[in-house]
Amino acid sequence: MLTPGSSEVPSAKLCHTDRFGWSFKKEGQPSDLKQTDSGESVYTLSWKRDASDSTKLPGPGALEISNQYDAEVKFKGRSILITPAVTVYLKVLYKLQEGAANVVEEKVTDEYVLGISPEGSLNTTHLKPIIEDRCDQGRLLATFVCYRDASVLIENLQHEAKIATSLLFETTPLSTVSSFVFPGGRTFAHSNVGFSNYQDLVSAIRYVG
Repeated sequence: MLTPGSSEVPSAKLCHTDRFGWSFKKEGQPSDLKQTDSGESVYTLSWKRDASDSTKLPGPGALEISNQYDAEVKFKGRSILITPAVTVYLKVLYKLQEGAANVVEEKVTDEYVLGISPEGSLNTTHLKPIIEDRCDQGRLLATFVCYRDASVLIENLQHEAKIATSLLFETTPLSTVSSFVFPGGRTFAHSNVGFSNYQDLVSAIRYVG
């Protein structure tokens, strides 16, 4: 079961002292969680939140922040694939110069592989997550050269955005399935396992008495 965490809403504040202020706050669970009944894709979740502020004194300035989150859960063969992705867009106007780019662009692929133990019970193996970080720090600093404190702003924004946006997964212990008892006191052992095209967990079984 997929349980989305609270959506993180950015706020932006441009002060008259050459300082940019921002924060993320929780806004409750996003409502755009979709479930499909067939195919590999089981759940998808996508939401986007924006914030901006501007001032004319002591000089023209503006700050825009956009926080986008996408996630998908797939059942593929014997694997459960979970792929959350975070994108944070930043735009700064400072003393008539402008910089704009994605300061966070990260995707994680988490894979759980179903298997059969020597005793015939179901088990899972959690593979090492694959993390794709598409942001180039050097390129970002060059993009925001208009603002003298760009490195601090970007670093703090990246740190907060990555820990603020998350998915919580409620796992179902497979031991509850493998210990199922048929009438008559007989239990069974699994010989293979996988997902059907209709997202059902399918396994061949044999009685073990």
